[in-house]
Amino acid sequence: MFKLGRVVYALDAPVDGGTNLPDLWQPPNGHPQDEVAYAIPYVAAGFRRNESIALLREWMARNSENTWAAGYLPQE
Repeated sequence: MFKLGRVVYALDAPVDGGTNLPDLWQPPNGHPQDEVAYAIPYVAAGFRRNESIALLREWMARNSENTWAAGYLPQE
């Protein structure tokens, strides 16, 4: 299914839950190990996090109609 060895991301995505997918796919929550072959990737969080926050804030300032994006900023 995943066939990925590693996933690297900058910001957690609490609004879509994608960053905790490997935890959710651990048996018994995921597919049973004896049915579908899959490998849970290594997940590395926070890569260039501060730069990503600044970039998202800049984008939001230019696109103020996209208020949904605020959910991706960390709560401070």
